[in-house]
Amino acid sequence: MRAMATFKGRAYLETSRAEAASGRCTCGDSGRADKVPNHESYRGRIACVASQKRSISFEEAVLREAEERLSRSGGSLSAFVNAAVLHELQVARGHELLAEDEVEFGAIPEKIKTLVATEWPA
Repeated sequence: MRAMATFKGRAYLETSRAEAASGRCTCGDSGRADKVPNHESYRGRIACVASQKRSISFEEAVLREAEERLSRSGGSLSAFVNAAVLHELQVARGHELLAEDEVEFGAIPEKIKTLVATEWPA
């Protein structure tokens, strides 16, 4: 039995445990069901998260280091790149919010910037 579930504000297709255990996506997509650990308050597993393939280029040294790290952790390059892009998007959104606040409330005083930098070094 399939039902819609939401996670972090996004809708996903939820499958029964039997469908998820099969390892095959049952929503008509030919991909594999995502392996999401069960939680007592969550029945079934998330399946068929929409994705698109793209061809991207890497600097050789960057790709080599990423692949070496991922080979040790067992992670996938796609998941790693997706997380990195998501992080950059979140940083960009944060900068946009700061710019909006600066327009609305004025610039942050240097004294406050110094205090924040001292308490939360980069």
